[in-house]
Amino acid sequence: MWTPSLAALADLGAAHDRAVVLDVTTPCPVFGGGGADYGYLHALAGEVLDAVWNRITVAVPVLVGAGRLTGDELAACVGLVSRHP
Repeated sequence: MWTPSLAALADLGAAHDRAVVLDVTTPCPVFGGGGADYGYLHALAGEVLDAVWNRITVAVPVLVGAGRLTGDELAACVGLVSRHP
């Protein structure tokens, strides 16, 4: 169920992701105008999501139903092997 708390957490996660991209991208991305372009970054993100979308659609209902999964449980549910030590 979507709640204001979940919305805030999603926004915080997105803010962190944006900060990481800006920290590692030189020059700073812009919309158009040459150099690093947000359009290119969006395309890369789309490619990554395309590659894992089926796993996401399998994992989300399992995670919602369980309420909590370990990394190993999540990996097993989508056919991956967890690589933690």
